[in-house]
Amino acid sequence: MDKEELLKSIKESRGFVEDFHEVLASRDPELLESWSEVWSRAFKFTSLDSKTVSLIRMAVVSALRHEKAIEHSMDQAVAAGATPEEILDAIKVAFIFTGVPTLVTALSIYKRKFGV
Repeated sequence: MDKEELLKSIKESRGFVEDFHEVLASRDPELLESWSEVWSRAFKFTSLDSKTVSLIRMAVVSALRHEKAIEHSMDQAVAAGATPEEILDAIKVAFIFTGVPTLVTALSIYKRKFGV
């Protein structure tokens, strides 16, 4: 698959393309194709509904404090039917296990998306 096809495929499956996708598409497309296959399989073969998966993902990236991933995950959770209240609850679960920095980072993004 060429660079443009690979990036288009990622955009379609995830809803976004990050800088690391672009670098790998240019420098190591085989690695990016393998990563994309693992990503797709992990999300394709699950007994969980898409809203639950998106809320779990959002809680995990909140715990990691990856701002861009938190923002994308909130968007995907909303697209999967999650309410702002459910998103807030997922953030609170992540906070319990990972602390105040998780709460501060995720709630800053939450405020930008949903207000207070």
